Formats: sequence, structure tokens, C-alpha cells
Amino acid sequence: VRIVIFYVLGILLAVYDVIDISRSASLQLSVTFILFYIVGWIILKKGSFTKFNPILSTVGFIALVLIGYSNLKWNDDSLNDNHIISNENITAYKAIVEDNGFETDKTIRYKVAVNAIKDSLWKEGTGNVYLYVKKTDSSRLHYGDVLIVSGAPRLLDEPKNPGEFNYKRFLSFNKIYHQQYSPGNTIVKIGEGKGNKLLSWAYNTRTYAVEVLSNNIDSERELNIALALVLGSKDGLTDEIKNAYSASGAMHVLAVSGLHVGIIYAIVLLLFGRLDKTNSGRWGLAIISLIVLWVYAAITGFSPSVLRAVTMFSFLAFAKASLSTTNIYNTLAASAFVLLLWDPYLIMSVGFQLSYLAVLGIVYVQPRIYKLFISRHYVVDKVWQITSVSIAAQLSTFALGLLYFHQFPTFFLLSNLIVIPGAFLILMGGILTIATSFIPVISEFTGLLLKWLIYVVNEVVFWIESLPYSLIQGVYLTVFDAWMIMLSIAFIFLMIQFRSIKYLYASFVFALLFAVSQWQVLVTNRNQDQLTIHRVSSHLTLNFNSKGKSTLYTDSILGVDEDKLRFHIRPNHLRTSIIENNIVYREREESGLEVIKWGEQRIIILSKSIHFEEDFKYNDCNILILSDEFRGSLEDVTRYLNFDQIVLDGSLKGWVADKLLEESKSKNLNIYSVYHEGALQLKI
Repeated sequence: VRIVIFYVLGILLAVYDVIDISRSASLQLSVTFILFYIVGWIILKKGSFTKFNPILSTVGFIALVLIGYSNLKWNDDSLNDNHIISNENITAYKAIVEDNGFETDKTIRYKVAVNAIKDSLWKEGTGNVYLYVKKTDSSRLHYGDVLIVSGAPRLLDEPKNPGEFNYKRFLSFNKIYHQQYSPGNTIVKIGEGKGNKLLSWAYNTRTYAVEVLSNNIDSERELNIALALVLGSKDGLTDEIKNAYSASGAMHVLAVSGLHVGIIYAIVLLLFGRLDKTNSGRWGLAIISLIVLWVYAAITGFSPSVLRAVTMFSFLAFAKASLSTTNIYNTLAASAFVLLLWDPYLIMSVGFQLSYLAVLGIVYVQPRIYKLFISRHYVVDKVWQITSVSIAAQLSTFALGLLYFHQFPTFFLLSNLIVIPGAFLILMGGILTIATSFIPVISEFTGLLLKWLIYVVNEVVFWIESLPYSLIQGVYLTVFDAWMIMLSIAFIFLMIQFRSIKYLYASFVFALLFAVSQWQVLVTNRNQDQLTIHRVSSHLTLNFNSKGKSTLYTDSILGVDEDKLRFHIRPNHLRTSIIENNIVYREREESGLEVIKWGEQRIIILSKSIHFEEDFKYNDCNILILSDEFRGSLEDVTRYLNFDQIVLDGSLKGWVADKLLEESKSKNLNIYSVYHEGALQLKI
């Protein structure tokens, strides 16, 4: 546990650039402190200088921090000289397809690994690219295909709106910095079967399993649930399904995780448990368990939660075979250490974080909750067991869930009573359907049972979602707030365990700090008026915030687009403590001129070029916004209009925004380009 804490500290220092040490320097420092530690350990082993043990420990922990820091630096591909991020004149590149693609409505997204780039000549290159191909443009690509792609991949953009999800940073933790939308005629397939043989087998097996389930479950909704729950394939999950499972607190069953791996391990023990009676049999059981678990992990795509679970169960299987007494916390820490040695960026995965916190809660909190009520009735006992597990997992992940998802399912106890046993049966049914695919009669029968089982679980989930107040939404926490909640809960449990009032005092202090932080954000935001001109492609969007109330001025198309509103607009509402939302739909004038008054502010919007006259009546304004089909010049605008600031909106065509920005360089104007720089926020 101590080892992994200091190792993770080193990784985080590198992720957040707290200190700036080069790759080579961090490696040299790591080796130096490791050697110091080894020499010190050899000396102390002889029984001398025992009073210097704290110094040796300090050296060891510094070595671990440096190892974590150095490991992340060397895993950062963007620091390589031949990475595509360092080459600006790429005209084509050669790459290998790294997966079987992720389907969206119009495109298929492939992750491709670049191994050569072309500017004037071909040369070695590295980097990963998300390649988007229209479904109608080319035949489906497969893992291991070798491609020549014309054009240059585009560096991912920073968020353009306040509070917006940082997709660029998210993908950087997966070593992806570029994307490219390519029509089929820019891609030439020059080879196939060049991927890792084991992964190729895993993808082929996964494809076969998808085909089996598709052939035996004739209902699309139930099929997509089965694919997600059994194989971790979420391509077909609709927003309706995701929202229902999220609102009911059952979303975790759709992400293949420790629950599913535990079920697989239980099946192995059930089938081969008799081997446990002899020494050779125990090791045979351990080997069978490892093979089955890692094959399942490969088929489901090696998600962080599955990796954590499979790695932990691997440690448990070895410990069981060697008859060793294991400490579950050290087992968890060891599995985390192994995974983070392999990929230090996993520490930034939401799934990884939630997975470990949930298991810690179940291991530490659940037994204490379970002991509060003992029933001799089998059914009551099992119900209470599932309930105590749900409470423990929810307590441990509560703060992180609010931080990342800004919502809390109030009926999670009720939903888990249904979906956890349901998930067990669905997973068993899915595996049985796939395993008996060579006997069509049995496979069809199990597929039919599986369809109706999923239907029942779905109906329960949708019913729970429909209950009043099933979901608390609009909760905004900072990272500091999340830490304060977690520490407050942790110290409550420490007080219960050690029966000491000092832990209660500590918990109260953290709770108070959380309350002060929330109060400060609330008071600051409620006492200011703010105008935000958002960057939403093809849509003029003005957001007026005043004392907890928001008025959004935009067109009717964006006003009903829930996905765009949720992604671009509402994150800022969360950050600024908005409690009332209104939308005013824009009615564009034929003249191309709109005038908005907000308090003492006058805003003029020019959505197309207009004919100015000498007696133009709207000649003064605070903010002038050029948007939509405006094609005029700044020369005309500045001749007839007086303004404090001019704004180039994100709804402009790219070439128009570029031309206007270039023209402004020769004029002394207070100009801001929402198109180029992202949203503009003004405190009024």
C-alpha cells in the first residue's frame, strides 16, 4: 500500500507538471536513488546503523516517486522526436489499425498507430490517430490492416466553452493527440494481419460472439444490452438506455467490471473446484483461472475496470494455490502497482478510479454495515447482503460520481436488488448461448430466455427511472470539494473503528471546509451578472446570467438539441450555480440586424452584410457581433458604427473569420474572435 501511494504520487507530479524534469534526468535520478537504497539496505542488513532506518525509508520513497515520474515521462509518446505532433508538413502517413472500430450514426472511428510519415520523403514516425470514415465510403477495416492515408491528421482542439469536457486532455491519457475525417478515397489498404496475434484472435473471437448473440436475440434493445453486459460492446446503446440505467443507479452493470470478472471466476471454481484438493491440482486450478480470466479480459477489450479485477483475481489465485495468507489491501495495491507500471496513464481513467474506490468500500465498509443486521432467513440475508454491498460501494464512490457526472441516483438500492442478480443471470445466459452455438437448438433456446430476462430487467430499470425524484441533477463539485467529502466520510469510519472522538473532529473540519467552498462559489456567482458568447459551430449563442437565472438567446434548432446543450452550454450553468434556465428563440431580421438590450448594455448583431446609410439609427453599442452569413468588411462597420468591442462569432464561415481577423491587424480595434479562441465571458 505504501509503495503504490508514493509511486502514484510520482505519476501525478508528471501528469500535472508540478516539477519539470527531463526524461533522461528523471531516469538518472531514479537509478541513483535506487542504488542508494540498495547500498543502504545491504549495510543495515548487517545490523549496523539501525538508527538511520528513517533515512533509508525516505530514500526508498523518493526512489518510488521518481520511478513513477520517470515511467510516465517515458510513456509520453509525444516527447519522441519522430512523433507526428513534432512534424507539421505531413502529406500522408502509414498506419496499422489498432481495433475493429466504433460505430456512430454516420461514421466508424478507428484507432490507428502511425509508423511512417511523408512530407517531402517518407520517414519513420510514431503516434496514434482517431480516423473517422463514413460508413458508405469504404469497406469495413479490421484490426491489423495496414493503411496509407492521404492528408495530415489534425491536432485535437482545446475546449471552446467554459466548463466544457476537455476531450483533448482525455484522449491524451490514451496517447491520442490527433484525429482525421477521411473520405474512403484517401485511404489505401496495403496489407492485413499485421497486428498482435493474441489480440487478433481476441478481436475475431469477440466478432464471432457478437454474431452468435445477434443471431439468437431478435430484439435490438435487448441485444444491445446483452452485447454491453457480456462483451463490453457499447456501440448500440442508445441515449434512452444510458439515461435510464444512469438514473436508476444501474449503469455499472453495462460496463464490464469486477462484478462480471467475479462471476467468471466463480464459474471456474464451480466447474474445476475439485482440483483444489491436491498441491498440483491447486496450481492447475490457478493456471486454468488465469487463462479463462485473461481471455475474457482480451475479448472485452482490456477496459481499466476489467484489468483491475483480472489482475487482482490473478494475485488471489496465486495466493490460493501457494496456501499463502493474503491481505486484501496489499493485493489491491499490488494489482494497481502492476497495472500502473504497464500504463501509468491508467491512474487518470475514471473507470480505474471508481473501480478501486468501489472495491475498497466493499472490502472495508461492507462487512461493518452487514453486521448491523443479522437474519437467519436465507432470502432476507441475501437481500441485505446485496444492499450492504450497494451502500458500501456508493459511499466510497459518492464524491467521485458527483465530480465527474454531476448527478446522484436516489433509488440505487432498489435498482441493485434487481440488476445485480439480473446481471449474474444475463452473463451466465450470454456465455451459455455463445458456448452452445454449435448446437443451434440449445443456443436458440438460451437466446430466447436471455432476451426475455433482459426485457424484464429493462422494464424494471425504466420503471425506477420514471419514479419521482429518481435522479438528483445539476450538482457541481470541484476537485477540492470531492476530496473534502471523501476525507470526511473516511474519518467517520475511522472514528467508528478506533472509537476516538478526534476522528469525528477531523471529519467535521473537512465537512466545514466543503461547506465554505460551496458557499464561496455560490455567493460569488450569484452576485455578478455575466454575458457568455459561446462557441457552437453554426449557431449564434448568447447566454445572459444574472443572480442564479440564465437566459439563452439562440436559434430554435440548437434550443431543442439536448446533446449540444448538455455538452457546450450546461457545464457553464453548473459552474456558475444557475438554478433557473430560460431560452429565448432568435428571430432573425431580414435586414440582417438585431439589437439586444440587457440592463445598460446594448448589443448589435450583424448576421449578414447590410447597406449602411448616413442616418443609421443604431450607431452606438457596447458590443458588436458579426455572425452567420456576414460577408462585409471592417472598413464599412467602423465607418458607421461606434462600439466598445467587436466580436467574431463562431457561426461565421472559417474563411470569413480569418479574413476579418487579418483585416483587424491594420486597425486599432478591441476585437475578440470566438471562432478562433473560444467563448467570450464578460462580467457586467
